Amino acid sequence: MACQSSPSPRSARFLSLHATIVCVFLTSPTQAQKVYFANLNTLNRMNTDGTELETLITSPLSYPNGVAIDVAAGKVYWADYSTWSIRRADLDGTGVETIVQTAPYAPGQIALDLGAGKLYWCDGLGSIGRANLDGGDVEILLPFVRDGVTGIALDLVGAKIYGVINGTIARWDMNGANQETLVPFACAYHIALDVGAGMMYWTGCNSVG
Repeated sequence: MACQSSPSPRSARFLSLHATIVCVFLTSPTQAQKVYFANLNTLNRMNTDGTELETLITSPLSYPNGVAIDVAAGKVYWADYSTWSIRRADLDGTGVETIVQTAPYAPGQIALDLGAGKLYWCDGLGSIGRANLDGGDVEILLPFVRDGVTGIALDLVGAKIYGVINGTIARWDMNGANQETLVPFACAYHIALDVGAGMMYWTGCNSVG
């Protein structure tokens, strides 16, 4: 699971976060809960109380821009700015492999639909793509958005993709059709959803509302 659930468009909360990390919570019945997070050039994990900090991956890794977890398969996924690719590894950081090459544009935030076996991403071109979790069957759902798509999250209950277009929050059907503008001029960058609570959260400008 990733730091994304899903909301209704009726309500939202502003967040102002100045960190460069994107974190993921992993729950396992056989081990302590873990937080996976990326900073400028490392992929890390620790217990939810901040203990047992581990650096899992250091190179080649630069400005990872999204992290997601497949607990059942034991995989961590991330968008890798330095290699213009989406990569994955075992949860202990071993077995690193490139599964989608997004060059010549760097990937942004990523999201997983584990039930359908799909990975979604946005990139610097302003497109939204998806592929199988192993990188097969690559599709470009939204081929070009002039102002760029910087964030992406999935509402698997409502069957919607949420994204950030030049600071504005929008959503689409799961095939990229029927764009709706939800929060214009939100000055957003990354987005996360809490489906059960009907809320969406985003990071952006230096304001709180």
